[in-house]
Amino acid sequence: MKLAPELKGERKNLIFDFDSTLVAVESLDELALIALRDQPDKDARQAEIRRITALGMEGKLPFSESLSRRMMLFSATQENIDELIELLRHSIAPSVARNRSFFEEHQEEMYLLSSGFREYITPIAEWIGFLPERVIANSFVFDEAGRVTGADLANPLMGDKGKVAALASLGLSGTTFIIGDGYTDYEIRKEGRADAFIAFTENVARAGIVEKADYRVANMEELIYLLGIPPA
Repeated sequence: MKLAPELKGERKNLIFDFDSTLVAVESLDELALIALRDQPDKDARQAEIRRITALGMEGKLPFSESLSRRMMLFSATQENIDELIELLRHSIAPSVARNRSFFEEHQEEMYLLSSGFREYITPIAEWIGFLPERVIANSFVFDEAGRVTGADLANPLMGDKGKVAALASLGLSGTTFIIGDGYTDYEIRKEGRADAFIAFTENVARAGIVEKADYRVANMEELIYLLGIPPA
C-alpha cells in the first residue's frame, strides 16, 4: 500500500476513531481493569474481556455482542470512570498530542466517531481539540448511586453497523475519510459511506484490517501529508 502525497476533494471530512487511534489503549478494557481491581477472579475476567475485544476489532464478532458480553463481566462506578479519564490523559498517542494545534485549526472538518462511551471520551476529545458537539459515541445509563447499569439502547451505535448508521445520519457532503484501526472503521468504507479508509497504526497494526485499508499511516504527520492539508 503506497502513500499518496495528496487526496483531493471539495471538502474533507475527517472521521477519527478513538480507542487505539487517538489514544493508545482500548478504553472499555481499561475501565474493566479499574472496576475489577479488587475482585478475586479479576485475572480470568480481564483475560476474557481482552479476548472478546480482539475478536470484535478483527471483525470476528458482531459489535453488539462484543459490547454486551464485555459489560456483563464487570460493573463500573462514576469514580471508576473519573479514574479512567485520568489514565486516558496519559495515554494519548504521541503524534496526536504533538499535533493539537492541527486539530484545533481544523475543528470544522473533524468528527470523533466511537462505539465507546462519551462520559470518558468527551473530556479527552476536547483536550485534543475536537468540538464537543462533534463527538459521536455511546452513553452509559447510571443508577441513583452512580453505578453503571447499562447503556442507552436507543443510540444507533449500540447496534451492528452502528458507525455506518451514525455517520449516514450526518448527511455530510464532500470527501469523507475514516481514520482508525478496527473493523468497524473499515466497515464504514465497505458500506459505501466513506471515500477512503486510512489505517492508523501508531498504536496497533491489525494485519487483517491494514490489508483492507486504502492507505496506511504510522502517525499524524503522515496523515497530514497524505491528505495534503497545510499544517496549522
